[in-house]
Amino acid sequence: NNGVGVAGINQRVKMISLKVLSDEGSGDEADIIRAVRYAAKKGVDVVNASFGGGGESENFHAALDAAGKAGVLFVAAAGNDAADGDVEKHYPSAYDVDSVISVAATDNRDQLAVFSNYGFKNVDIAAPGVNIISTYPRKLSAEEGTKDKPYRVFSGTSMATPHVVGVAALVLSVRKDLRKKPAELKKLLME
Repeated sequence: NNGVGVAGINQRVKMISLKVLSDEGSGDEADIIRAVRYAAKKGVDVVNASFGGGGESENFHAALDAAGKAGVLFVAAAGNDAADGDVEKHYPSAYDVDSVISVAATDNRDQLAVFSNYGFKNVDIAAPGVNIISTYPRKLSAEEGTKDKPYRVFSGTSMATPHVVGVAALVLSVRKDLRKKPAELKKLLME
């Protein structure tokens, strides 16, 4: 809220950043599970999971179930394969856990983005995910200094997911009775 760059859905929120993937986007399931457990232990209300890949895992499912019971809403990107998520499951968004909400992407006409996964059972909600301006971490050259604002335009369900996280946090700011009730918060967001 400083008049520079971009502003999110909910500008006054406490966050913890837990890096579970490399700069190239690869990672280990064990690191992701540790981060989910850490977030639950620290009392986090909402987790942004703008990633996907790999198959179903009993350990990951158990970690998400435990986090949900601890009060964490896990908001996951539905995937960018233009696939029916009910047929071709995308994880972690396809885990059948009441506290997991799977997010598809819409375009500027509020239509499903051409790349977005969809599905009646395994995709819960959609949010803007096409041509989204976002921060972009990169090293600036000495010539660029701090004048250059590191922003880029991206598309994907990974851009839609933070919109739902922001709305969830905004709802929690006025509906404190929904804290630690992720299934109820998910239901409200979907309605």
